[in-house]
Amino acid sequence: MKNKEFQRRLVYDTLILLGVFTVILFMCRLWPLILLCILGLFAAMIRLLFLSRKETVIIQSVPQEPAKAETEKNLQQLAFELAIRRITERVTDDFPQARWVWKSQHAKEDILSGRDTAILLNQAGGYREAIVHIQNLQVAGITYGTSPEPEQEPPEVPEPDEEPVSNPDSQAAEAEPVASAPRVDYELLACEWVELHVMELNSRCNECIANGDSELAIPASELPDPQCWEYICRELVSSGIKECNPTDEGIKINLKQKNCRKE
Repeated sequence: MKNKEFQRRLVYDTLILLGVFTVILFMCRLWPLILLCILGLFAAMIRLLFLSRKETVIIQSVPQEPAKAETEKNLQQLAFELAIRRITERVTDDFPQARWVWKSQHAKEDILSGRDTAILLNQAGGYREAIVHIQNLQVAGITYGTSPEPEQEPPEVPEPDEEPVSNPDSQAAEAEPVASAPRVDYELLACEWVELHVMELNSRCNECIANGDSELAIPASELPDPQCWEYICRELVSSGIKECNPTDEGIKINLKQKNCRKE
């Protein structure tokens, strides 16, 4: 800015000097020199005009960093993990031996949207599924949907002073053992778990293959009852995975060959 002001003052002084020379040359009748001075005056005036023009300063806005979007994504993931922890705590408080899995593969979207979602239960006193109520990205409560099977009352034992009635039907009923507790269908539970998580497992397999990993480990925290692991491996093999073995820590999928089915 100071350099431009100096140039403007210099051109202004030159313009005055040329004007004085023009007047002196006009008095001396030196027409060729007067013509040169007039051309110099025009050139100085044009130069002064350009130097007097104001410049427009454009201020560019600094682009915002994508930290806001990344922070929002981290908060959503934290809210989902906290919801999983709260569901586990509530189910364990009601049924210490119970295990659960998501019923829908869109459970995360339901929780982040504030909608209720469903879970499948095992060893939960006869309950097979429950509804998780979400409020402000938090678990507000759990409603167990399927009623538990009624417990069978123990058979009446006749008192010692009473003589038992000799009835063939009653004797045959007494000879039969007491009905055992309902057997859990681990194969059905494994099939439901694989159906809900097969797309997610395919994506994780592809990521491990891209990273050069030789196997994918599924921890026990993501799996239902350990008695289902063998059936889960069978279902995964039938869905396109070539090698899958249960371990003490969970299930391991061999990725040395192309073993993930593309959906």
